[in-house]
Amino acid sequence: MTSPDRSKGDRSRDEVLAGEYVLGVLSSSDRRLVEERLVRDLAFAAIVRRWQDNLLTVDDSVPAARPPVRIVTRAAPAPVKTLEAPVKRAPRQGLWQSLPFWRMLTAIAWLGMLAMATVDVLKP
Repeated sequence: MTSPDRSKGDRSRDEVLAGEYVLGVLSSSDRRLVEERLVRDLAFAAIVRRWQDNLLTVDDSVPAARPPVRIVTRAAPAPVKTLEAPVKRAPRQGLWQSLPFWRMLTAIAWLGMLAMATVDVLKP
C-alpha cells in the first residue's frame, strides 16, 4: 500500500492513496495520516471526493441481482438424517479381497524367510 507521507506532490501516488483510503484498505495509522492530510491539502481532498463519488455511482447503478433458482437449490443444506434411518454399509468382501489378510500373510512370509536364513547361517 502507498504510504500517506511519501505521496505528497506525486499525482499518481495521490490517486492510489485516495483509492486505498476510500476502499478502506489502509491500516488505522495510515488512515489517520490521510485524514489529517485531507484537512490540509484541498487538492488531495478533491481526489478523495472524486473517488467517493465514482464508487457511489457504481453502487447505485448496479441493481441487486438474485441468484438463479438452480444455484439456490444446490446451495440449500441437505436434509438431516434421523437416527431411525438405516445405515448403509459397504458390502462385505471375501478373505481374498481383505487388505489386512494380505499384510499378515506377507509379514508371516518375511518372518519365515528370516528364520530360514538365520538357521542356514548358524548351521556348522
